[in-house]
Amino acid sequence: MAQDTGTTAATARLTAAPGGHQEQRTKRDFGVIEGRLDTATRILRFLGTTVLVTFIVGLVGALVLHATIIENQRDLDSQRNDIVRIAADTEGMRSELAELEAPARIVDEARALGMIEAPSIEYLTAPGATLDERTLIIAANQLRDNG
Repeated sequence: MAQDTGTTAATARLTAAPGGHQEQRTKRDFGVIEGRLDTATRILRFLGTTVLVTFIVGLVGALVLHATIIENQRDLDSQRNDIVRIAADTEGMRSELAELEAPARIVDEARALGMIEAPSIEYLTAPGATLDERTLIIAANQLRDNG
């Protein structure tokens, strides 16, 4: 196939028609400008490959992101279950502590140890002892620290 190095050119060719006379036909010869089609093809291939690679990397990134979200959700669910279990244990311990601190239980334990109730309560006072301001401050500080 003959190629024209410039633009497309029309060439006239004489052909013999069946009857003996010659007929003139016009044949167009479309030449390809070297390099432009190849460059366009390369650019399209590069863009197509880039889009495909970007799409695949995006899919892999989305898969990794979803896997991380699922793993974190499992950890969160496990921690919530632990919190519920610990809250139930804490409530049980508070109930047990309330039973242990009950005055009736303390009296029963004291009796089991052989202690008896005092027939009456008597307060002792020191004769002639007056409480000055310094003694009151010390006593108040001791009550605050122990209370």
